[in-house]
Amino acid sequence: MGIPPEDQEHFPPITAAESTWQLHANPGRITSAASAWRRFGKSATSLGDDLDADAKKLVGSQWSGPARDSYVNHRTKLISSVDALQDNAGKLAGQLEGIAGLLQRYQGLLDAEYDKVKFRDVGGTFHPRSEEEQKLIGGAVAEARSLRKELEQALAQSLSGFDRSGWDTVAADWGAVATGTADPFTMPAEATDGVSVIMVDGRAVVNTGTGDDDVKVRVDPKTGDVIVSVNGADYYYPPGTPVTIRGGEGNDTIEVPKGSNIRVTLLGGAGNDTIRGGDGAEQIFGGRGTDDLYGGRADDYISGGAGIDYIDGQDGNDVLSGGAGQDTLYGLGGDDQLSGGEDDDYLEGAKGNDSLHGGTGNDVLSGGHGDDKLAGGTGDDVYYGGHGKDQITAGGGRDTAYRQDEDTVDGVASDVKVEISDKAQFIKIEGSDEFKERVLADLDMYRASPTGQQMLDNLQDKRDPNFLFGENTLTIKELDEENGYASKGHKLANSDSVIQYNPAFTFDAERGRPSMVLYHELGHVYDYWNDTFQEEKIVGGPDDGIKKGERQAAGLPFDHDDDSSTPDQLDPDHPIQYTENGLRREMGMRERDTYRTYTGDGW
Repeated sequence: MGIPPEDQEHFPPITAAESTWQLHANPGRITSAASAWRRFGKSATSLGDDLDADAKKLVGSQWSGPARDSYVNHRTKLISSVDALQDNAGKLAGQLEGIAGLLQRYQGLLDAEYDKVKFRDVGGTFHPRSEEEQKLIGGAVAEARSLRKELEQALAQSLSGFDRSGWDTVAADWGAVATGTADPFTMPAEATDGVSVIMVDGRAVVNTGTGDDDVKVRVDPKTGDVIVSVNGADYYYPPGTPVTIRGGEGNDTIEVPKGSNIRVTLLGGAGNDTIRGGDGAEQIFGGRGTDDLYGGRADDYISGGAGIDYIDGQDGNDVLSGGAGQDTLYGLGGDDQLSGGEDDDYLEGAKGNDSLHGGTGNDVLSGGHGDDKLAGGTGDDVYYGGHGKDQITAGGGRDTAYRQDEDTVDGVASDVKVEISDKAQFIKIEGSDEFKERVLADLDMYRASPTGQQMLDNLQDKRDPNFLFGENTLTIKELDEENGYASKGHKLANSDSVIQYNPAFTFDAERGRPSMVLYHELGHVYDYWNDTFQEEKIVGGPDDGIKKGERQAAGLPFDHDDDSSTPDQLDPDHPIQYTENGLRREMGMRERDTYRTYTGDGW
């Protein structure tokens, strides 16, 4: 190798970049993807067989009528779609394997051509020393370029075989059902003359009918009987009987008490329902409406359906699905799987190694503690990695990631490094164990947020304003009503501040999030501890009669200096990062225009 001496006959150099010889492809990863698709196809087949076996039991029962006929058609369509998934997955796997084979074959051919001439390669420039070498190098370069063209044509032909139509057909057939905006088949008519019960293969199916029902499912501690209480009336079933509760229309409350390990499926139906699971592995479906859904200690499946839902997995390795609507999902304890579905969703993994997928819309995803996987899907998404080694994968929008150095990020438009804060550990939380875990999840999200960190840093700095009289204290207490409050008590010269917080409450059903409610109340504590709270009331406008301090915490301008000749502005003593709108801005969410209720066109 090297440049020939000047006394030798000169032959012009031949340039061929590394990319002439190297495809820089990874056929192994493509083969692995093909294997994954084949496994998916087999899993779909296995799932289809299980579904068909269960469906046959129902079809073979004494059930009859239009609902039964509609269900038979639904079953046939479902099994057909599952078969289509298997076929589509098999075809895709075969195409991927073919592409991997092409890449391997052509890389081998390119390697063979390069091996012929590499002895004259100096950084991509070949220096022939004879006419024979000149022909050899020129021929190898020409052959390599020809091989690459052949490969491009072969790949183009292979890629043309990728067909979305089969997948699109399945998605179109089941999209509305999956998001909860349509029923999969004609449902049996609601009971109009009280509660109705049918037994299907040993399972008690309880239809509570229309109206706002109060339902509890428990076990008799003496006999072991399963008791279903509907509006005060008790229905008894033998020990171990699995139960399905169908709430139907109306704003229903369905509860399985803590400590109860019962096999239950809970369906809220149409209406704004509240459903709480117990200690068993439950299936909970909200249906249409604005629902509050809670799991329990075991591994639960919870689906919000259509509407703006709040879903709290609590303990266990849960699977949570928001469906259509702007949903809020908290995984909490366990290794959870969260899927936002359609619209703008808020997903918090909290503890455990969680998997979060935003779906469509502009979503906010927070991993919390653990090694989490966060995928935004389509839309302009915002990610908070939190503690642990997280994997963040952007979708089709302009995504922003706030993450630690140890996290991996792919495809985000804005990558912001954050060192997780440990400030404000002094905050006390009083309430149920579930409430404590929920509040800790919000505080940990603030610790992963550049905006939230500034709030907690300030509270930490202002904790001890008076050396002689001890420290300021802050306690966050559980609240049942749909609201949030902050109050300032006094201990000598210091403040005993209290926030009362309902973790399922939002200021507005469409764009608010519970973590923003807590942040708003922390904004009040900021003013209490910095002696900047404005007690005076607003005069005129949409917020007439409220205290200026509410607009301070929201991050809204007002007459801060009591001078009508100067324009309204944000309080300079209460910067935007210590306000609800400051957090909204970081999350890419619509900011409040007024303190009062959202109307549709604005606040």
